[in-house]
Amino acid sequence: MKLHPLTVPAGVVSFGMVAAAGLMSLRVTAGPLDPPSGAVASTYKTLTEIEPRIAINSTNTPGDADSVFKITKPGSYYLVADVSGPTGKSAIEVEFNTAPDVTIDLNGFTLRGAVGSLYGISTSGFGHIEVSNGSITGFGQNGMLLDCRDYRVERVSFTNCLHGLVAGGQGSVSDCFFREIGGDALFSVSVAHVERCIVWDCGTGILVAGDSVVTDCMALGSTNVGISAGSNSTIRGCTAESNGAEGFGLGSHVSISGCVARFNQVGFLAGKGSVLEGCVSEGNTQHGFWTSDSSILRSCGATGNQLQGFFAGAQTLFENCSALTNSSDGFRANVDTTFINCVSTNNAADGFECADSSTFSGCTSNGNGGRGIFAFNAAKISGCSVHNNVGVGIFANNGGHIENNLTRNNQQDGIYVNFSCAVIGNNCNGDGAAAGNHGAIRVIGQANRVEGNNISYADRGLYLTSGGNAVFKNSLKGCTVNFDVVGGNDVGPIGSAATATSPWANIQY
Repeated sequence: MKLHPLTVPAGVVSFGMVAAAGLMSLRVTAGPLDPPSGAVASTYKTLTEIEPRIAINSTNTPGDADSVFKITKPGSYYLVADVSGPTGKSAIEVEFNTAPDVTIDLNGFTLRGAVGSLYGISTSGFGHIEVSNGSITGFGQNGMLLDCRDYRVERVSFTNCLHGLVAGGQGSVSDCFFREIGGDALFSVSVAHVERCIVWDCGTGILVAGDSVVTDCMALGSTNVGISAGSNSTIRGCTAESNGAEGFGLGSHVSISGCVARFNQVGFLAGKGSVLEGCVSEGNTQHGFWTSDSSILRSCGATGNQLQGFFAGAQTLFENCSALTNSSDGFRANVDTTFINCVSTNNAADGFECADSSTFSGCTSNGNGGRGIFAFNAAKISGCSVHNNVGVGIFANNGGHIENNLTRNNQQDGIYVNFSCAVIGNNCNGDGAAAGNHGAIRVIGQANRVEGNNISYADRGLYLTSGGNAVFKNSLKGCTVNFDVVGGNDVGPIGSAATATSPWANIQY
């Protein structure tokens, strides 16, 4: 059979077609045959480019008579192995006069001091240093002595040294751990920013100069103070527990918030003009809070301390604070103190005790072993609830204004006043159950105004042992003696509401 020259039977593939297809699939376009001008450069990186930092070793950083290694040029350095500091030597020394800017990465390794060794890292001169990522242990002096312009220390563990980190310049310390340091764990003589550090079983915990900031740190089991900061510092979110002196020892005008002090000698010791907010002090062997004049305490709590829950200087403001089950007074304060919405419950002595010219508003004093509120002279007490105290509910000596309070079931007098007080609109119920004579309202002096009080089921309702007072518009019911009033007082007529004709009448029903 004769075939047409362009016709190929089905199933038949010509060798020429296969060959042509193969050549087409192998066709490749080549690059230019002429190379670029100039020398051919290597595409590999040098060792310096891979690791631009300088290894700390005997070649790069040879030591001297008192150091294993000495850094004399600025740069970034790193460890390649643990370093032992023998007797009479430091592990690493930095000479700022020739190396004013140095970074040291401990690289996870340890500087380990022998008996009689000097410092883990020491500096001299005036420069900047950064140290991170490693451990320092066993040195006879300081883990770090940073005599410098400024510094930064991060993620370093200090153990079993005479002192931990001692710094002379300004700087920051973060995420560091200090344990079994014989003296100061962290001591900065200049402004420091310290955060997320833990101090455990050291001589003294964290000590920083004025204007410093300490946040989210813990100081546990120090022989002396846990956390100490100079004037105008800020302390936030820290815990001080089981320290031998103050949990927090603070200078004047310090701001401290969200902190906890437990099982120390004094929980918080703060200087003049300090502000404490949202702090808790529990189980300390002396005061929970001990503050100087013109301080402000808001939403703070003192529980189970062996002396006063709060011990404060003059012109202090307490707002929304609570004192519970302390072994002495809940609150004790000097003159011109203001209490707003504070609570004092089940303390062994007085709920509140303060000197002249104090103000109470909306406070509660319940179940205390002494008096509910003891405010000496010129006190203003209003809107308070005072009940179930072993002593007098409200004691105001001279010149006080006691208005719209509730006293209930206090063992002695509900309200006790001496001279020149106004006792107005109070509600007194069940006071005076202790042995002897006690009054819901007891007046022992003169020039007092007793008006519009509601008294019920007390030992004696109105109990006046001195003349020269005005008594009117009170209502009384169910007392052992409703009116026990000596002569010489101006007392409104006593009768029932139905028969009373005088607008000044006292109602007995």
